[in-house]
Amino acid sequence: MRKLMIYMIIILITGCAVPMNKTEIRELQPHPWDNLQINIGQETNNLRFDIIRQSYEEEVDDSTTETKTVDYHPVGFDLGNGLFYDLNKNLSFRLDRLLSINDTDNFIIKEGINIAQKRGLTEKSKIGNNICTKGKGFFGVKYKSCIDRKINDNLIEVFQNKRLCYKIATSGNEIAYTIRKRRRPDCVIKKTGENDYYIYPSRRSKKRYKEKEFILKDGEIMLNDQYLIKKEPSQNTIAIYRKNWMNKKYSILLYRIKQDKNKIFIYDTRFFGAKIEKYGNRMSFYRNNVKWKELERIN
Repeated sequence: MRKLMIYMIIILITGCAVPMNKTEIRELQPHPWDNLQINIGQETNNLRFDIIRQSYEEEVDDSTTETKTVDYHPVGFDLGNGLFYDLNKNLSFRLDRLLSINDTDNFIIKEGINIAQKRGLTEKSKIGNNICTKGKGFFGVKYKSCIDRKINDNLIEVFQNKRLCYKIATSGNEIAYTIRKRRRPDCVIKKTGENDYYIYPSRRSKKRYKEKEFILKDGEIMLNDQYLIKKEPSQNTIAIYRKNWMNKKYSILLYRIKQDKNKIFIYDTRFFGAKIEKYGNRMSFYRNNVKWKELERIN
C-alpha cells in the first residue's frame, strides 16, 4: 500500500510538470464558439470547473502559511458558451450548462477519481429546491451537507441547517445580494446600458465589492477592469487576457480555449492547462496530462 501511494504521488508530480499534448490541440477539428454575451446570472449549485480561481495566503503559525481558494460567489455574469464570472473574480465553466441541465431540472450527479471503482466518490442531488452533497471524508467518515432554497417570485433565499445564508433579489435590470438577515443589500448590480453593468456596493462592503464596470463592446468583454475575454478572428478560439498595469492594456495572455465535438482545451502559452472530455452524461477532467476527476449524471 505504501509503495502504491508513493507511485501515485510520483505520477501526480511528474504529470503536473508535463504540458498538455500539443499535437492533440494543433490537430483538433475545431467547433466555432457562439458569440460572447454578458447577462446578470446566478449559480447556486456550485457545479463549476475552474479556469481562474482566486486564492489567498492564510497564516497557520509564525513560520507557515497555507494557500486557500476563495469561495464561489452565487452572483455574477453569464458570458455565453457556459462561461460564468462571479463577484469573487472566479471564472469557470458551468457544468450544468455543459450537461444541458436547466435551472428547474432535478438531477443526481456522481463525481470522483474513478466512478466505476467508487474511488473518492461524492454524490450531489437536486430534488425541487433542495441540494444535498454526500460522500466520505478523512478516515472514511461519511458526511452529508444540504442547502435549501426558498423561491418566491423574484426572491431566492438560501438556507443551510435552517439558517439563512444569503438572499438574491431580482428586479427589472438589476440584482441585489444580501448576506443573512441584513436590511440592506451588500451589493447591487445594475444594467446601465445595452451591454453595460455596474456594481454598487454598500458602505460596509466597499472593500469586498469595488465599484466597477462590466461591459461587452465590439465582441469583447471587459470584466472588473482586470480581465478581457474575446474570440480570436478564426472564431474557433476564446482568449482570456489580464490587464498589464504598466501600460494599462489587456496585453497579458492567460489562456486560450478551444473545443471540438467532445473536448474542451484550456491552455496557456506553454501549453499547460486543463482538458474536459464530454460524452453524453459523462465528463472527465484532466490537469495537463493527468486525469484527476470524473463526473456522471445519473438522471
